[in-house]
Amino acid sequence: MYKKIPSVVQQLTNQSNIRVCILSGEGNKAFGAGSDISEFPLVRTGVTQANLYSKYEDEASDALCSLSYPLIAKIHGNCYGGGLNLALTADLRYCSDDATFCIPPAKLGIGYPSKLMKLLVNAIGKSNAKHLLLTSEIIDAKDAKRIGLVNGILPKQELDQYVDQIAINITRLAPLTLLQCKLELSIDEQDENVAKKTKKALDAYNNCNTSDDYKTGVQSFLNKRKPNFEGK
Repeated sequence: MYKKIPSVVQQLTNQSNIRVCILSGEGNKAFGAGSDISEFPLVRTGVTQANLYSKYEDEASDALCSLSYPLIAKIHGNCYGGGLNLALTADLRYCSDDATFCIPPAKLGIGYPSKLMKLLVNAIGKSNAKHLLLTSEIIDAKDAKRIGLVNGILPKQELDQYVDQIAINITRLAPLTLLQCKLELSIDEQDENVAKKTKKALDAYNNCNTSDDYKTGVQSFLNKRKPNFEGK
């Protein structure tokens, strides 16, 4: 599955009419219970295999993080290990009141990849990341909200409709501005590509201020009508 994610993301990227994407588990039982541990003796044993496995994990998370429009994680039930890693790539995360979260490498004796650790620290801070990693504790939705792991909690029967409405609201906003915000927020001063990312963010900022959408937004505000942004 990890190996397939980059190609799926590329297919989405090639569709110019997409404004927002929702990441979820199939159905509403669980977002993701983690990687298939039964595969590990065959595909994750030894340094070479472990590094290759981590490479596929990194490429999957990098692809999701690179989406040019907002990504929302809709989390029902368990969100553990690899499932939580994927949820961390989202810009916004909303969960049902039955959701639980855990990062269990210390229960298995495996290493936790540095790229995924950065995603975790960026989301909840180093202190909270240490707690999850060093205790392997399962936390509930309320604790996840308290530490900033999720943006909101909904009754299970209301989560799907709520996230759909968030997505609809996003489609009405200026896509060039949303892209610029994503690019700015992705800049990490410790990243070896920081200069490149900063340049892209600056270009996106300038593009916003010279776009047709900017003119549309201002005129719509002055004329008290809803804007129709086209991403141009």
